[in-house]
Amino acid sequence: MASTPARGIPKSYDRAGLEQLIEQYCAAVVAHDPGRLPLATDVRFTEMGQELQIGDGYWGTATGIGNYKNCFVDVDAGEVGAFVTMVESGNPVLMGVRLKVQIGRITQIETAFYRRGGGPAWNDAGIDNLNARGRPFDMWLKEIPPAERMSRQDLINTANCYFAALENNDGKGYYPFTDECHRLENGVATSNNPDLKMGDATFNPAAMKVKDSMASGFYGVVTRIQDRRFPIVDRERGIVLTFGTFCHAGTVPVVKLSDGREFNMRFFNRPSSILIFEAFKIEKGLIAQVEALGTSVPYALKTGWPGGISGH
Repeated sequence: MASTPARGIPKSYDRAGLEQLIEQYCAAVVAHDPGRLPLATDVRFTEMGQELQIGDGYWGTATGIGNYKNCFVDVDAGEVGAFVTMVESGNPVLMGVRLKVQIGRITQIETAFYRRGGGPAWNDAGIDNLNARGRPFDMWLKEIPPAERMSRQDLINTANCYFAALENNDGKGYYPFTDECHRLENGVATSNNPDLKMGDATFNPAAMKVKDSMASGFYGVVTRIQDRRFPIVDRERGIVLTFGTFCHAGTVPVVKLSDGREFNMRFFNRPSSILIFEAFKIEKGLIAQVEALGTSVPYALKTGWPGGISGH
């Protein structure tokens, strides 16, 4: 149970208030001062899937706030999440954060970080890309007309289609993406981007549309997506912020593409995992934009929070 709100702390927050809490959180972390936040006495805090005491972990090494912030708000659930560029001991990092608020107090804090070296080398420029851009794509801020807004459960089901498409991907699944759908991973465009050499001279999924890359069978190395959760749903903007762990068992070093070719995955010949915070913009039942923070973690790392989809 959250404690009774002190004088000056609202009992509930609107969209602007929840977004302001993200700014307060970033400022408190850089100041190394949890006392700046309206925390519940029993607040639960995780960093990279590990439960810590408030003030531990990145709280001790944060040195600044970057230029980029993309907030995702669920007023009905009292939750807010964000991707924020930060600074750690002089080095740029990308932070994913989720805050849950009850009776005016923060009861849950979940964080993850992409630090340079936490994934493929081409990821490392993404933090600079985000800082230079300074704001999310306009699509993330666009409201869905009231008559076209999907139910909370339908938005969750559509977002989960992305995970279902990735898990044991064979190119034969259901892929609800717009033709214009674009994907950013740690600030790097991993769709419609021929300059990113994700494959080889004969096959490059980064150059494809998201739907086409899913239909290629390239992602067959993702053998399990565990602890997937959908705690933040913004019906006004058609956004779902999701969490989970992508597991690569290492048993699929070669994938068979849908055109019959075999593709050597090289780096996926051993067990490995990626901790994921991933946001989806959904319009008329189709995923129109994807933005993710993903970082390498020990195989099958638990997120620290219970999964939200039965059996995963």
